[in-house]
Amino acid sequence: MKKNHIDPKRIVTAMEDNFKSVLTKPSLKNMILLVIAISLADKLKINEISRKLPTDVSHQKVKQTRLRRILKRTYPLFDIMFSWTSFVVKKVYGGSNGAIMILIDGVSLKYDYKAFVAGIPYRKRSIPLMFKVYTDQQIRDMVYLSENWIIWKFMDQIYDSIQHIFPGRRVIFVFDRGFADEKLIRYLKYMGANHIMRVPKNVGIEAFEYRGKLSSFGQLGYFRNIKYHLGKKLEMNLFCGHNPNDEDDPVFIISDLDDALGELYKKRMDIEEGFRDIKTLFGFRQLVLKKPTQSRIEILFLLAIISMGLLFLLFEKSGYRWSKFYNTSSTKEFSLIHVIKEKIKAAWVNLRVNPWFSLNYVRFYNINDAYS
Repeated sequence: MKKNHIDPKRIVTAMEDNFKSVLTKPSLKNMILLVIAISLADKLKINEISRKLPTDVSHQKVKQTRLRRILKRTYPLFDIMFSWTSFVVKKVYGGSNGAIMILIDGVSLKYDYKAFVAGIPYRKRSIPLMFKVYTDQQIRDMVYLSENWIIWKFMDQIYDSIQHIFPGRRVIFVFDRGFADEKLIRYLKYMGANHIMRVPKNVGIEAFEYRGKLSSFGQLGYFRNIKYHLGKKLEMNLFCGHNPNDEDDPVFIISDLDDALGELYKKRMDIEEGFRDIKTLFGFRQLVLKKPTQSRIEILFLLAIISMGLLFLLFEKSGYRWSKFYNTSSTKEFSLIHVIKEKIKAAWVNLRVNPWFSLNYVRFYNINDAYS
């Protein structure tokens, strides 16, 4: 095989191996085609995705009709997310017995939809695993009791999934200060998971002979066995550090771990970089739907996640070699996932798959060769 050859079957094989147990054959074939199309597209728009579907038909309208039919179907969202989580976690953590770090954050999607997302840090990015989509109106309508209720149920889902994949494996959740809540901390302790959490400066602590708010603590460094929250007095370890981006907004991090909290917390930024990639490189920011139902938002967000994650995990090693040709200056211009996506787009520009392919046999062909 040539050094720079890209085998288009790798995505098909990975999709088939991981989702054949939860999807019917027609749904799986459609999902494979959509993941490839999203990998090649710049924007998450119906005409853009349909144009990139790697099948030859006589009219573009036929592709758009097919795509709309796919989006109308009902998919087992949780089962797909669990299969995806299993694939990613085994790929990244399968070779070790160490703790699994899960980054948790919230993200605004399109059309007033929001989501809590769980991901794992990978190559200065985060690969999302699972998510929970909701709207503020659903909370007002009592579809969900509160955002706290949503995040607690979401934590259960993530933790139970990891324990099902790797029974007994230690899990470390990493949160931004928007999640700083003593009830969540106590819930995590009950669950059996560890946490690293940035907290706001107006929370009270007891440390040595000091009792008051973190904003007035006036010390930097690492402190063991402080009492966090003056009412509940949760025993935590505390890290106080400068914020390089805002001197008036110091960083306060608590954890039930005795470790380099400041360095571990820096991993949290990986999930924001991952969101940026999904929204820009994979076009979710340009998502346009005539009927923006929650089910369509969820399946397209999931497909964008799978597309990004598969490219990252399947072509990461080659990506470092390709980066040398894309990043020619002393300053790194393009991220690894950006390079991989551009290389894939260039390599597959003329590739097509037989529209009647079976799941155990896929043949890609070059349209230039087909019509020569």
